[in-house]
Amino acid sequence: AHEGEQISFWALAQRAQLLGELLVGYQMRNSIDKTVLNPPQKDKEFIWDRYDLAIIRGEVKVSRAQTDTVRNTVRGFVTLEQRTAIKDLGRDNFMSGGGMRGSMGYTS
Repeated sequence: AHEGEQISFWALAQRAQLLGELLVGYQMRNSIDKTVLNPPQKDKEFIWDRYDLAIIRGEVKVSRAQTDTVRNTVRGFVTLEQRTAIKDLGRDNFMSGGGMRGSMGYTS
């Protein structure tokens, strides 16, 4: 990430993929805190200036079809993560908004 840039883990992972790298997690710079692997909320934007990224690098030769398969798999996970976030948001709104009474046309 560029200094001061606000970007999601997923977007960073996609950039890393373009460079032949696999982003797997992060850790607070100059810290003994645990490295966060496969972090939750990958779609949440964040400023990464104070973090080191955990990246796997390697020389792997793959065909165009294999690259497309990996790209489609990552997109599938992104879609699943987004759907889960929307579902969780709907559940939270439902729980805090008094249930279904207002949405079904019921009145008190």
